[in-house]
Amino acid sequence: MMILALGIVNLLLLLGVYKELTRLQKKTNNISTFKKNIQSSGPAVGTTVAKLKLESINGESITIGDKDTVLLVVDVRCSYCSPDIDQFISASFNNKNINFMLVVNGSQEEIKKLAPTNVPDSFNTLIASKTFLMDYKVKLFPTFIVLSSSGKVMGLPKITSQLENMISTKMVNFLQ
Repeated sequence: MMILALGIVNLLLLLGVYKELTRLQKKTNNISTFKKNIQSSGPAVGTTVAKLKLESINGESITIGDKDTVLLVVDVRCSYCSPDIDQFISASFNNKNINFMLVVNGSQEEIKKLAPTNVPDSFNTLIASKTFLMDYKVKLFPTFIVLSSSGKVMGLPKITSQLENMISTKMVNFLQ
């Protein structure tokens, strides 16, 4: 009887270990999927994206992809996007040949509060649509997307300094 009881206890222990290993494997898979999604916010580099019209905060209809364009996609609820917005605006003053667009996810009222005021004429603040977020595969905020005038994705820099480096080196080639 004692041997049978020990066998059952061992079986229960093994079952518990199996359940825990299965739970840990699922958790690891979720983390791997999350990391993969983090690394892939935005359309794939080298692909061509559809030209979409978005509404500006002034009510104008602006087409993305008509010119060489740098997009910064942010969400009004993400307070950590503010430094990127400031640096993005600063970069736009130094690069007159590139169309800088701030695409903001949120309500028009929220966006107007966030919208920068001291910007060059070529700078636009646009309201993100669900179609834009889906077609351009935006999963995280902020997301930088660099487009050529043909709509080809030239790069997806992760931070403003990478964007500035890309503009000063790599992008010079396709702008000439």
